[in-house]
Amino acid sequence: MDRAGATVFDRLWHAYGQGRIEEVLHLIHPACDIVLTSGRRYRGPAGMLEWLDHERRCWKSLTVTYDEVRVLRDDRVVATGRVTGSSADGEHAIDATVSWVLDVLDGRLVGATAFADAALALSHGADDDA
Repeated sequence: MDRAGATVFDRLWHAYGQGRIEEVLHLIHPACDIVLTSGRRYRGPAGMLEWLDHERRCWKSLTVTYDEVRVLRDDRVVATGRVTGSSADGEHAIDATVSWVLDVLDGRLVGATAFADAALALSHGADDDA
């Protein structure tokens, strides 16, 4: 199976982890739809930067780890892990499961939808119309 989706995820994930997301923005399609568990949406590379800037301002610490990355098709990946952190004001903490369904077309991320439930993400990811 072609692992185009997994390759794009790996490149984006490593750049994010190293604080170098700007270097891989070309891997995000201008029409990429990024949907958070809250339902909030961001679009394209500018949206990705806006979202990450928002996260940096809101969280004093934020750690995301992925336990499993499943290639469902050559163009779809489900990544499941955990997010932990504490808010910038010290009043909130997070320790939750997070799963992302990522869609890739022609080597670029065209969709990323977050889920708080891994089973729901896998179900969504298995849907050909997702």
